[in-house]
Amino acid sequence: MAKHPAKPAGMVPVPLDKFIEFRDEEFYASKVHDGEDVRVLVFCFRPGQEMEEVEVAPSVVLYAVAGEGFFSVGNKEHPVEPGDLVVVDRRQPHGIRAGKKEEFVVLVAIAPSPTSLIE
Repeated sequence: MAKHPAKPAGMVPVPLDKFIEFRDEEFYASKVHDGEDVRVLVFCFRPGQEMEEVEVAPSVVLYAVAGEGFFSVGNKEHPVEPGDLVVVDRRQPHGIRAGKKEEFVVLVAIAPSPTSLIE
C-alpha cells in the first residue's frame, strides 16, 4: 500500500460548491481561505456581470472553474473556459467578465495575502 504524505495540521479537503452563490445585483465573492501567505476566493458571476479592472500590490491567480467568460490583464481581454489559468503580476491591472449566456465561476488566489481587499 502506497503511503501518502501527511497533511499539515488543520488542512482538510473543502468542497468548492459550498462557496458558490450567485446574486442578481452584482457578482459575489466568497472567502475559501484567508492565511498569512495566501487568500483564496471564489468569484461567482451571473451572465453579463463583471469585476472592473483593479490593480493590487500582490500577485493574483485567476482560474476558470465553470462557465465561460473573459479575463482582462493589462487592458487586454482574453476569452477563457473551464480549466484556463492566468497569473497576474503584482500591480498589473486585471478584471473578470462573464459571457452573456451562462454563469461563470472563478477561483482566485492572492499572494501574499492582502489585509483589506475583502473583509
